[in-house]
Amino acid sequence: MVPALAHERVEVGPFVFAVGQLNEPSMAGEINGLDLIIRRKADNSPVVGAEKNITVEIIGPSGQRRVYKWSEDAKDIYRLRPQPGADRAGRYQTKWILAVPGQYQVRIFGEIEGTAFDFTVGGSTFNIRDKSLFEVR
Repeated sequence: MVPALAHERVEVGPFVFAVGQLNEPSMAGEINGLDLIIRRKADNSPVVGAEKNITVEIIGPSGQRRVYKWSEDAKDIYRLRPQPGADRAGRYQTKWILAVPGQYQVRIFGEIEGTAFDFTVGGSTFNIRDKSLFEVR
């Protein structure tokens, strides 16, 4: 079982992916990002070192797309990176600001240990809310 609150769970071959955002619920215009957890189904062990073989595509309400991939360049704002620390093994993240409220989708594709995957999630985790509706006036 993958420990993640409000993440969408996808099983592909021997792996379990939990896909969510760093901050939930998410508001338009705020700094956020992808929180991707990958574990092996057999023993729940984390999958480390997969960042070079994963591509993440965020798809906005209008269909606009942005691709995130692994990069050695720390200044690359469209970079997928592993989260540091032994307690975060098997977790990968991006940073983004989703400017428009609405329903987003996240496509994740690539290959890990010979297993190809290509799936899209877009449930309530990626329904970006209008921040102004939650402000105290």
